[in-house]
Amino acid sequence: MVGFLDDPTVFNYSLHGAVWTHAEGDGNFNLNFEQRIGDKEYLDILQKSLPAFLDEARPGLVYFIAGHDVLDTDPLGHFALTLEGVERRDRWVLDLMAARRLPLVTTLGGGYSAPACQAALQLTAAALGQRRELRCEEGVENSHPLRKVLAGIDPWDPQFRPQEGFLLNDADLWGDLDPASAPAGLLKDSSAYEVEREMETSGVLEKFRDMGFEDLRVSVDPRGEKILIEARPAGQRTSPLQTMSEIAWRGDTTSIIPE
Repeated sequence: MVGFLDDPTVFNYSLHGAVWTHAEGDGNFNLNFEQRIGDKEYLDILQKSLPAFLDEARPGLVYFIAGHDVLDTDPLGHFALTLEGVERRDRWVLDLMAARRLPLVTTLGGGYSAPACQAALQLTAAALGQRRELRCEEGVENSHPLRKVLAGIDPWDPQFRPQEGFLLNDADLWGDLDPASAPAGLLKDSSAYEVEREMETSGVLEKFRDMGFEDLRVSVDPRGEKILIEARPAGQRTSPLQTMSEIAWRGDTTSIIPE
């Protein structure tokens, strides 16, 4: 969505909660919920505002980014919707577009708790016109392997001081998994967005905020081998970004090197 902010032919409708990346939501209709809201309030606002927005925008094509971080179980979304509420939302949006004969592209959005799997299946069933219940397999792990590494990072710890850093071996990274079955690189096929999500989920970025920094930026080396964390001192929004830490993957070890 952010990439189309300067395109006058693209209209954005956004209902969102806590903004946890540096790219805040923006658009022609942009509502940020400061507090957690549940099914009724969310659906009331959606059903009153979206039809009016479509009347004004008169789109020729609609992209529906179905965020499932609105679930009350989500660690990042700051919403309190139930699975039933999310299914009602998704089916209502699909039915609305069908009634207006609008071409629709539906994609998954955020969703960082186990029930997001079920929400995605419900959306798939709705998009296919099915009413039968689909269930996720139990025991599906919904986490990135990077999470285990990030969970051990503590900026307050003496070993996290400049010039020191520390190393993690394959046993630390993969636990009981056979290292031979591990990916060739910890960041292989990971986007900066996905890495930033894992850093929020594991609490790493919140630790930097506790240290008095804000506007945190996470970038991934093009080769997929290094994460760079940058930030500004709190209250200094015009000051240059400072490099806070670098996390680098080097084959059989991961070095965490603060600046």
